[in-house]
Amino acid sequence: MDVSGILQVVSNSKLVYPNEEKVRATSIGSSEAFQELLKQSHEDPAAFWDRAARELVWYEPWNETMSGQLPDFRFFVDGISNPSVNLLDRHVENGAGNRTALIWEGENGDTKFYTYNMLLAEVNRFSNVLKSFGVKKGDCVAIYLPNLAEAFIAVLACFRVGAIYNTIFSGYSEKSLTDRLISFEPKVLVTADATERRGKVIRLKEKVDHVVPSIPSVKAVIVVDRLGSEVQMKEGRDYWWHELTKEASIVCEPERIEANESGIVFYTSGTTGKPKGVVHFRNGFCHTKLHICQVSYGSPS
Repeated sequence: MDVSGILQVVSNSKLVYPNEEKVRATSIGSSEAFQELLKQSHEDPAAFWDRAARELVWYEPWNETMSGQLPDFRFFVDGISNPSVNLLDRHVENGAGNRTALIWEGENGDTKFYTYNMLLAEVNRFSNVLKSFGVKKGDCVAIYLPNLAEAFIAVLACFRVGAIYNTIFSGYSEKSLTDRLISFEPKVLVTADATERRGKVIRLKEKVDHVVPSIPSVKAVIVVDRLGSEVQMKEGRDYWWHELTKEASIVCEPERIEANESGIVFYTSGTTGKPKGVVHFRNGFCHTKLHICQVSYGSPS
């Protein structure tokens, strides 16, 4: 392999600094302040994350910021919170309810946007839908959706009710879908009628219909009407997203969650055998990830 071209690019590269006006508008305020924060995070990560996490909403404070050692870390031990509150409610309460929270654009040019008020309402609606199917704290929900706003709403709703979720790539084959569902044992599966990917229509509900009969844990399949495709809906098992959410309340009290309770399962690709699920903490993982985004880009509030 000839890497001379790559090496030439590297040797001729230069740092491009952000626009100073935009830097001043961020929560950090300057490039120098960011570098200082970065230095602190390397030298004393526990103190760094302790200070960062205090910007968020907690029902009960943590007793220990970091505990354990690789590969078994715990963050914000005994701290009680909910990621959906920090991603939505606190911004509404801080006066950012009418600011844009989410912009979605589909491959075919379809677009949607949500303010924080709108997104909170939709998340609460779907949270109540999940609860209507008996989903409670610790139950599993599989999200087999393409890149839709509903996928983001479903994730936040799982956080809100305390469900453990797994997002499954919409391009996976029936076998890949089956392997993950058998291992994960979801109570509810969220999917779409179909989706477009690089100009090709992928019929997700059709795959689900072939797979779900072999997954006894699935009690309900919730279907987003993405392309208006004709699909088979099994009575008592299959339900349309828009019909369920239309009747649901826009108020849903968030579940109180300890930072290190299980919240997300990510599966390996399975190229060397059956995929293996990696479990992530709920608040500890999400709050550190949330603050990485805030340190880089600033908070909407």
